[in-house]
Amino acid sequence: STRKESSAASDVYKRQVQGRLAFDADVRSMKNQLSNIVTNTVSSISGDFNSLGSMGILVNADGKLEISATGIGTLDSGADQLNDAITNNLDEVGAVFATSDGVISQITDLIDSYNDTDGSLTQRQTALNLDLTGISDDYETLEARLRNYEETLRSRFSFLDSTVAGFNATSSFLTSALAPIEKD
Repeated sequence: STRKESSAASDVYKRQVQGRLAFDADVRSMKNQLSNIVTNTVSSISGDFNSLGSMGILVNADGKLEISATGIGTLDSGADQLNDAITNNLDEVGAVFATSDGVISQITDLIDSYNDTDGSLTQRQTALNLDLTGISDDYETLEARLRNYEETLRSRFSFLDSTVAGFNATSSFLTSALAPIEKD
C-alpha cells in the first residue's frame, strides 16, 4: 500500500516536473534551435566576441541561459568573460545582438517561423480548433441519438406498461369469475 502511494505520488511529481509539453516535438525543436542560436557564432562578426558563448553566456543543463560564476579549466568564469567583453569590446557585444544576423534577429525569425500564418504552431492551433469543432458536432449528433433512443424506450415502456395493466385486469376478472366455481 505504501509503495503504491509512493509510486503514485512519484508519477504525479514527474508529470508536474515534465509538464504536458515535455515530449512535444515542436517544443524540443524550438529548444534545440534556441540552443544553436546561443552557441553558434554570428557570421558577420569576426572579432573575439562573436557569440553569446564567447561572452560567457551559456545554456545550462535545464536549458536556461546562465552566466557561470566559476571558470572551466583554464577559461575564465562567465562573469569575467562578460565583464571583459563589455569593458573592452562593447561594439562587438552590441553587434552580437543588433546586427541583421545577430541573436535578436535570429530569435525573431525563429519566433516568426512558429507564429506566422503558415507557422507550425499556427497550423497546429488551426488543426486543434477543427478537432474541437468536430468533437462539438459529434457531441450534438450523439446527444440527438440518445434523445431519440430515450423516446423509443419510453414509448416501449408505456406500451408494455399498458399491456401489463390489461393482463392484470384480465387476471382480476378471471379470478373473480372463476372464484365461485372453485368453491363448488
